[in-house]
Amino acid sequence: MQRIRTRLTYANVMATIAVFIALGGGAYAAVSSIPGPDGVIHGCYAKRRGNLRLVPAGRRCARTERAIAFTEMGPPGPKGSRGSTGAKGTTGLKGITGTKGEPGPAGPGASTFGATLAQPGETTLAILSNGVTIKGSCQTNVVGISLVTTSGLTSLQLSGTDLSGGVLGAADVAGSAGSTVSGPTYVDFDVLGRDSSAGKFARIDVHGSYGSSCTFWGMTIPSG
Repeated sequence: MQRIRTRLTYANVMATIAVFIALGGGAYAAVSSIPGPDGVIHGCYAKRRGNLRLVPAGRRCARTERAIAFTEMGPPGPKGSRGSTGAKGTTGLKGITGTKGEPGPAGPGASTFGATLAQPGETTLAILSNGVTIKGSCQTNVVGISLVTTSGLTSLQLSGTDLSGGVLGAADVAGSAGSTVSGPTYVDFDVLGRDSSAGKFARIDVHGSYGSSCTFWGMTIPSG
């Protein structure tokens, strides 16, 4: 008989809870502490008949009652599977193309030259805008290169090296009308030079080789 009464009492408790939930908790649902701050609903039910009443958290039940508690929210369910990747967003609009900048001034650039000269003879290889003229000479057993002022004034300035038959020398000139390097095999000028009365320095690299005909080639780079 006692076991049957316990089962009936439990059934009455669960039925009463269901009624309270369906009716929104009855009069006790209006109490601010039901459910408690932790989300737990507290109640007391009669030991004999199983009558249930909800009480605020922390309130003790009568001697003829037993305490009961249940959560307002059930335990969390299992973690769901990962959702599919969302669709790719549309490409943004292309920005406005900026205006084209003005081209910069042209650089000074390099100039090259070359010549073949039968012996005996002499020729002008290049005339620079800074007042220097480059000349080549081909004589019996001798090849030569001369750097002279186009104006003929004694205002030639050179700084660098000259080479004659494998012998390196200094080509430092100030206040002259010209400078010459010559030799039986090959000669070179590698200098910065100008006519100080006419223009800026230029890089001057000239080579001459002796033979049945002398050959010359070189390059000049003016200042910017």
